[in-house]
Amino acid sequence: MAAILSRDAMQEAMVIVWTRADISNLIGAISLAFWLCNGIPLVYEIWRARSAEGVSIGFVGLWAVGDVLNLAGALWAGLAPTVVVVSIYYIFSDIIILGEAYYFNYIYKRGESIVDTLEQEVAGVAPPFAPDNEADESSALLNDGKHTAQTRILTYDVLFNVAAVLLVIVLGAAGWYASLYIPHDGPHRDHKHHHGHGPLPPTDDKVALGPQLLGYTSAALYLCARIPQILKNYRKQQTEGLALLFFIFSVFGNLTYAASIFAYNSEKAYIMSSMAWIIGSLGTLIFDFIILGQFLHYNKRKHLRVRRASGQSVERESSILNI
Repeated sequence: MAAILSRDAMQEAMVIVWTRADISNLIGAISLAFWLCNGIPLVYEIWRARSAEGVSIGFVGLWAVGDVLNLAGALWAGLAPTVVVVSIYYIFSDIIILGEAYYFNYIYKRGESIVDTLEQEVAGVAPPFAPDNEADESSALLNDGKHTAQTRILTYDVLFNVAAVLLVIVLGAAGWYASLYIPHDGPHRDHKHHHGHGPLPPTDDKVALGPQLLGYTSAALYLCARIPQILKNYRKQQTEGLALLFFIFSVFGNLTYAASIFAYNSEKAYIMSSMAWIIGSLGTLIFDFIILGQFLHYNKRKHLRVRRASGQSVERESSILNI
């Protein structure tokens, strides 16, 4: 009998009673994880390419100003220390990206041009040209290899991006689970919206007009920041130098943030009071999807050019062999 009672008690202890606040906090923690990881792909891509030519300085600059205003608003409103720390982290990430852009676009590039000039002076003459038939053969092999390599890289990139998104979701959920064992005091114990790049997070307390204005201004900057990047991609007809994962994380961060608001309370009055945050998150998605569409369009066109060049090389090689 005692064994049965103890087993029943253990089963009851293992049952988790999910409230709307719990679901909202879980989704909010996942959103926070996406925003914390958001800048990492772009920092790595700039470092890997040794160039920030593909990144619009206007995009990063507006983003950074928005983060500074967000931090000022959080300090002014006296929000939780975690909100302040996250805002400082965003600014730190912005400084790294801007620092990389300045270094690789100006200092590093200047050093490279000097080295190239010296190498040309030392070489003195251009290397001899290969015979036409050897050039055609090597061109065919090169294009075939490039087509195969691009197909493999595309498959790898898709798998890597999916794995990265799943990993961030797991990290966010793990962070939320760990927070259950940390004591929380104060009125916001049950409702903790972790804001991303947007206005100050909605709370049950009234926030002064000044901090709110700073928050809305930062949201407008986040929204408009994508425009310089979209225009730059269009002018260059490519997205080389950008990190696709940066914008994927942004999409998931905004989606989960808006979802956390709806999950907490779906009543009309609450949704209307949170409409600014919902519009800020979902509105940014329009520009993010435009950039994702540019990635797909320009990369597909590049892939087709390689395939076309590969086909032309094969035809040229077969015509040479038939002579």
